[in-house]
Amino acid sequence: MFAGFHEQKTKIVAAEQGRLFDESDSNAEFGELFRDMLGYLNLSQGTPGVRFRSALNRIWMQNSTGFGPQQLRDELLQQLQRLSATGESAFADMQPAEQAVRVTLDKVFPAYLEWHADLLGHCSAASLFSPFLIARMFEVVLAERAAGGDPLAALPQFITGVLQRLNDYVGYRPVAVLENGRQSQVYAHERFAPLPLYFQGVGVAEGPWRDLISGTISLLQQLPEDLLTGSGFDARRLQELAVDLRAHDHVHPVYKRTNYIFGEWDPDEIDSRGFYTRFVIRGLILEALLDWVRKGGTRGRQERLHDASAVLSGTILMASAISGAGPQAHASDISLTTLLPQVARQRDHYYDRILELCEGERRRRLQRHATRTRQPFGHVRHELNLFLARFGAEQVQHRHLSWMYARMGYEDDSRQEAAAIPCLAARIESEIFARMVMARRCLREKNPERAAELLLETRGLLNRGIATGGLVDPWNILGFQGMFPLFTSREDTIPDGRVELLIEIISQLFDVSSLTMSEAAVQGKQDLLEAVHNEFRSLAEEWDSYATTTVNDLTKVEGLKSVEAAVLLARMLSRWREAGEAAGDISFWREHVEDLNAVNSFSQVVSALLDRKDHIAALGLLMQWLSQAETVPLESGAHSIHRLLNRLMVEICGQADVAAGWTGLRRLFAFAEANAGPLRSVIT
Repeated sequence: MFAGFHEQKTKIVAAEQGRLFDESDSNAEFGELFRDMLGYLNLSQGTPGVRFRSALNRIWMQNSTGFGPQQLRDELLQQLQRLSATGESAFADMQPAEQAVRVTLDKVFPAYLEWHADLLGHCSAASLFSPFLIARMFEVVLAERAAGGDPLAALPQFITGVLQRLNDYVGYRPVAVLENGRQSQVYAHERFAPLPLYFQGVGVAEGPWRDLISGTISLLQQLPEDLLTGSGFDARRLQELAVDLRAHDHVHPVYKRTNYIFGEWDPDEIDSRGFYTRFVIRGLILEALLDWVRKGGTRGRQERLHDASAVLSGTILMASAISGAGPQAHASDISLTTLLPQVARQRDHYYDRILELCEGERRRRLQRHATRTRQPFGHVRHELNLFLARFGAEQVQHRHLSWMYARMGYEDDSRQEAAAIPCLAARIESEIFARMVMARRCLREKNPERAAELLLETRGLLNRGIATGGLVDPWNILGFQGMFPLFTSREDTIPDGRVELLIEIISQLFDVSSLTMSEAAVQGKQDLLEAVHNEFRSLAEEWDSYATTTVNDLTKVEGLKSVEAAVLLARMLSRWREAGEAAGDISFWREHVEDLNAVNSFSQVVSALLDRKDHIAALGLLMQWLSQAETVPLESGAHSIHRLLNRLMVEICGQADVAAGWTGLRRLFAFAEANAGPLRSVIT
């Protein structure tokens, strides 16, 4: 994904390759460009400057060899010296401009990459080093300094303030409002700066997408008024067109929102008349169209660009119809069900009219394509849909393979499958499940110290996944009752599949924490036991605050109750160790069986006994559990009496003494029938 962005001309190259321009380029035109840029940096307080943005874009256009932050910094500093030597009063003191150049290119740009190492980790530094994004960084640095920030006295705080200003977009992100009035907030790492492709009054940014975006903007500006009716789009109000470079997550419920994949108006960018001003295209759509144009080679490239621009403008209008021109565009009684037919009619009308507006050979060619594909511009629209379907199918395939390998304990294979797709959620989930499997393996190998380390790593990954939007916001589970709202209408909600995944992750974290505490207790490692217990309690208290157990139809995972059960279990196993861990010592367990009153308690004790081949005690506790089926469920999440009974049966049958195996098997079924109570019919 985003191969086109990675292939752009603005590649990061070493500073020692030379200056941005040859000496022959140092003419009046370039001198004026640098004068505009550096004059702005020296005197401005960060108000967006058309001439500044245009000059920086021209620098990108005129350089064909590619350059990076260090080269741009060196060139700007050299030009500063030249301007300072002219004696002009505007450039008498160049310290403000020099500071802005050094802070932006040496500090802010690397800090932005580091801040979004997860969210934009699939993007190269070269793909983000673009003229308009760098222009915005310069502007934000100047604005932060004008607001009182001091990069000399407090650089870390200054950089934090700059990033807060710069990261101004998250898009459609439902935020729950709880009954106590508390409104959950978008996390800081979810917000980022979409890559600007076009600024009103400036034009289109230099880059591999320039020709496609230029054609699209030109077409949108020339559309008749009747084609825009109902779309909520007006090119005169479009102040910025940007691209969302976040990785596409095919299983995220937001992509069930009609036309979401095509883009949206930024809900946070509104002018004084109440209209949205920034439209954001999804990177996947842009890449799909660029891929289609590239596959045709150089022959007929202009025609393919025109066709791709027509389809891109059509998708923008469709997405705009869902977003609306402003916050008040749709009444509360409007639903996606009622909007969809209107959008479909508008889409068909748009493509029909665009075809009619074409002339000459281009019109005849498009008519031939329309006849063959049975719809206007079908040769592009079909390719776009095939690209999206293929991408989604490959993502689902790699994702499930990654999960499967992680659960099987093949961590490297799991990471390899997850790395095949840029999706942040898939990478986070793969790493979490791989660590859970590794932790269980460490516990079987009697290494609780390494298991404890893996638990800390897993919690860190969990926090990162939630903070970047890769995993569901836990507050939304209660706020939306395990659902995901697609629109303002209540009927436009769907089950949020990420909720069950998060609950499974938490359940596994609790289980492995409990097992680690038990193993530390068995080995008499009190310091490790206390450390794991404190971390476990901290996570449990946080999880309980989300009140997920109050949501119907969701698996109940209770934090503090799990901690209490783990403490009880660890204490019990510690006493068992002190008693000598005698195999078949039923008397010991008879004294403590009343303390086992939860599914995970029975499950983990029996698992520990089976690990030590104590079949007699394991059978006794399983029968005690079975007899309490009315009060202690036989299954909860990963804990199941059925799995443990099957494991016990396999181990009994696998004994070298065949006669002893048959005797143990008959005893198992006899005891099960005697203790099953109302479940006896299942046994027989």
